Amino acid sequence: MAQAGFLDIRMIDRNEWYKPVAHREHDAMAGPLYDQLVARVGKAFADNEIEVWRALTVVVDSGELRPGHMRARKPDN
Repeated sequence: MAQAGFLDIRMIDRNEWYKPVAHREHDAMAGPLYDQLVARVGKAFADNEIEVWRALTVVVDSGELRPGHMRARKPDN
């Protein structure tokens, strides 16, 4: 961001907040929402998305994926 000319760069790591959220979402899709998900998108797609979300929880837990917020200001030139 600095190389692009932005100033006042701030980054907030949201990983600790997101870990339980990702797990709850995966658990909901694989559990109580499963039948509803299958009805809307089909079994193959639902099962694939549940696996994608399981893999997401692995990388969020390990810290390889770190959701965050970035803010900066582009000066008026």
